[in-house]
Amino acid sequence: MRLTNYNQFYHDRKQFGIEYAAAHTVSLGFDAVEYLVLSFTEHAIDAQKEKEILDRHGLCVTCYSVYVQLFTPDRADVERQMLRQVETAAALGAKYFHHTLFPPYNRERIANTYDEVYDGIVDMAERIAKACNKHGIVCLYEPQGAYFNGIIGLKTFLSEMKKRNCEVGVCGDFGNSVFVDVDPRDVFKAFAGEIRHVHVKDYLVTDTDIPEKKAHRSIGGRLIYESELGEGSVDFAYGFRELKRAGYDGAISFEIQKSDGEFAKAISYIKDVMKKAGF
Repeated sequence: MRLTNYNQFYHDRKQFGIEYAAAHTVSLGFDAVEYLVLSFTEHAIDAQKEKEILDRHGLCVTCYSVYVQLFTPDRADVERQMLRQVETAAALGAKYFHHTLFPPYNRERIANTYDEVYDGIVDMAERIAKACNKHGIVCLYEPQGAYFNGIIGLKTFLSEMKKRNCEVGVCGDFGNSVFVDVDPRDVFKAFAGEIRHVHVKDYLVTDTDIPEKKAHRSIGGRLIYESELGEGSVDFAYGFRELKRAGYDGAISFEIQKSDGEFAKAISYIKDVMKKAGF
């Protein structure tokens, strides 16, 4: 099972270039990377060159992730950009292509209903997924945002994609559902059989203010703090047991950015949890 460098690879590559990012990834103990695209205006990826460098370092691309807002007045341009991203993912040899759907979390600031957003993105999402499938890539969606987070909204969307003969799956994210007050354990129980890729990160969810730390807010008003793996509220043991029962054999992607020493601790923790779960 491959351990994948996600956030740290993104920052290393952006700041120091692909050669440093690849070498640093190996030194941290990873054998794979996950690309992250946060904006279409970021510098272009020379897929052929970068794949050659990754190959030289013994690294593969387990997933190619794009943070995108599909529900936008400029949907035609977004779709064109997304199809280009699919081509890049294919050139890098990615097995999975993961993208967001509708990232906003604050429902009070969202002018459109779930049904309006759903109807506005489902056809485009189908075309993106089928473009992935033509390259042998499975398109993935994670619990994210206000409407496609938790269980019901994402399950409805996933079912529709399957009805449209798209080969799709779930990116099992250990943290995102806390923003809509849904326990990640419930998410992994609901989607374990659909999960093809996993993101690990941890949050402390509490009603107690921690003055020295920056807090996020869940839709129900709970305080959410970024945490070291194993020190927050996420029950990794439960999630990995569900994955084991479902026969999961995909990669484990670390959605964290740390010092080298902190990474060693984080990797050791996840390996221990996985071992206890039977992996």
